[in-house]
Amino acid sequence: MSIFMTSASDIFLAGASRGVGREIAQYLTAQELKVKALLRTAVVATELEKIGIEVVLGDALNVSDVERAMLTDQPIHTVISTIGGLPTDGERADYPGNKNLIDAAVKAGVQKFIERA
Repeated sequence: MSIFMTSASDIFLAGASRGVGREIAQYLTAQELKVKALLRTAVVATELEKIGIEVVLGDALNVSDVERAMLTDQPIHTVISTIGGLPTDGERADYPGNKNLIDAAVKAGVQKFIERA
């Protein structure tokens, strides 16, 4: 059993396209947990889908994208965010993106929110 949840719950992961977020995605799917990932671009979507992740395209900086991804009939037990960005990525998502995720998580009744700072 994972420290994250029961086997019937879902994890929502923001930042799964690279780095720590990608490692977390691989770990969670290896534990046979249900994972939904929010991705800005479809570049790595196929790779993540191959390991069993449900991919939703959207940007954490866009409230409607986040709500569309999280406010569904699928319960989400835990949200994990590794979003941030590099200085070359344009607007960094650290504060506004995580705020959007937290606000949507509250609306969705999420029990845990984990942020990698």
